[in-house]
Amino acid sequence: MQPSAHYKKIVNLLLKQDYLVNPAATAPDKEHKLGSFLQVLLKNPTKASNDVFLITDEFMNSLPISELEKEEKTSVSAPLSEEINTPPPNFKVLINYKERASKQSVDEFVRYYRRRYNSLLQLLKTHNNLNDIISISRIKNMDNKEKVSFVGLVTSKTLTRNNNFSLTVEDLSSSIKIIINKNNNDIYNLAKEICLDEVLGFGGVAGNNVVFVNELVWPEVPLTRELKKTEEEEYALFIGDLHIGSKAFLKQEFENFIKWLNGEGENNEQREIARKVKYVFIVGDLVDGVGIYPGQEEDLEIKDLYDQYDRLSEYLNQIPQNINIFLCPGNHDAVRLYEPQPLLDENFAKSVYALPNVNVVSNPSLINIGVTRENPGINIFLYHGFSFPFYADTVEPIRKEGGLRRTDLIMKFLLKKRHLAPTHGSTLYIPNYEIDPLFINTIPDIFVTGHVHTTHVEKYRSINLLNCSCWISQTKYQEKVGLKPEPGRIILVNLKTRASKIIKFIKD
Repeated sequence: MQPSAHYKKIVNLLLKQDYLVNPAATAPDKEHKLGSFLQVLLKNPTKASNDVFLITDEFMNSLPISELEKEEKTSVSAPLSEEINTPPPNFKVLINYKERASKQSVDEFVRYYRRRYNSLLQLLKTHNNLNDIISISRIKNMDNKEKVSFVGLVTSKTLTRNNNFSLTVEDLSSSIKIIINKNNNDIYNLAKEICLDEVLGFGGVAGNNVVFVNELVWPEVPLTRELKKTEEEEYALFIGDLHIGSKAFLKQEFENFIKWLNGEGENNEQREIARKVKYVFIVGDLVDGVGIYPGQEEDLEIKDLYDQYDRLSEYLNQIPQNINIFLCPGNHDAVRLYEPQPLLDENFAKSVYALPNVNVVSNPSLINIGVTRENPGINIFLYHGFSFPFYADTVEPIRKEGGLRRTDLIMKFLLKKRHLAPTHGSTLYIPNYEIDPLFINTIPDIFVTGHVHTTHVEKYRSINLLNCSCWISQTKYQEKVGLKPEPGRIILVNLKTRASKIIKFIKD
């Protein structure tokens, strides 16, 4: 029988009152009795023994039953909510992936790509520029110079001797060669963004087992969308890549951030903003991990993974409990590398799970916040960003504009494809889900990433694009791979206006 969230709050509050709890006395079926004792303790500490620090079955049985009976007649949850000061449930986790262990086979990957193709096909069918979509097998039987529209998955892409793009695309019926002529400048430049294994729409003229393409259509996000806002002025705060446990962890700067969040800002304006922070999102690499890269042990201050998560919980416990905290894993955390990454392993992060205002989510995940009866809320899409280096290196327009220094371009690129890793090999993934977990089905209002340790704030078609800062200085490994961090920054989004603001906690 798994402990309830309310039960975990009871145990956590007892620990804060300096009471150690014997596991036998904290079995889930004793929740009501233990909660009643906590009510006695919180309302009138003198009724609890001053010399008892360990709660056991014997101790519980020795308490005056009349006091417990009085508490049992009242609701345990309401007074506890007031004392713990946890926020009301004005959020909902819409997408949260859990571990699915199974034997992988070639058939699983075939089904995975079929599901992806069909999902994107449904989006592309609604596009105005793709009329009368037909299958590739039908195109092969058509007369030359007939106009055609079709949807295909790109299996190869090369430059011909004349510098035209030659692609092979396939659907569920067949495959065909397409040509994009260099003299058609607009389409030719767009074709530079085409990556292997992505699904998009094509329009052109049929030839002899070839299509001369003059129209490219991506799934994209709509050009005009409603800018969702909250009625009250409140803030969501975004950080990432803490890397707690590393010698390079910026301890002082992070502690200054915690103080700021507790209302110790340098001026009235900042203190007022901190007071209005209702959500904190941390998008992966919560700890530095162990054995992540060669020679990492030399870079670690905390060499035990359990201790790293305990240190994380100590910091999170200092955040005001009226703030909801959302934790997304990254490639340094105690989860598998394959995406989607499931929830943090509770065996490693028990102290984190015990915190009443912490919500552990998967990578990727979708959270709806600011929900009221009148307001549908704002959708926050979290993705750590493990696929980013691949597209920074392989997509020519992104590479020429700065690569990993332009995370905004990568985020727009992925939204355009409606997929977090359209190319096979750009990230590790699990193919045995009914729906491709990396397919961006629901369009987010705020898209949040990390991983590359830079800070970027941008708007794209009513979507806030946020790439979060880190809390670690440059390590030898980062220097070796050319990663120059921009640490010690938070991103704040005013949910009433959707305006973004960056605050630094580190000196340039």
